[in-house]
Amino acid sequence: MQQCHSCKSVYCSSCSVINYDEREDRIFCLDCNEDCMQVRTGGACFSSAVAVLVEAAGNKAAPG
Repeated sequence: MQQCHSCKSVYCSSCSVINYDEREDRIFCLDCNEDCMQVRTGGACFSSAVAVLVEAAGNKAAPG
């Protein structure tokens, strides 16, 4: 069992994720993790933000 860093509720490892972004690893439940990612990406869904970054990286001209 793991305790969510944000809401302090206890979750199993299937219902929680470990966030490695800070110096110390933090455990979040799935809801709090999504909220955390939305805050860090300016309100956009984290997966959407990642898709934009991947698309931008793919549009760079390759040296030739």
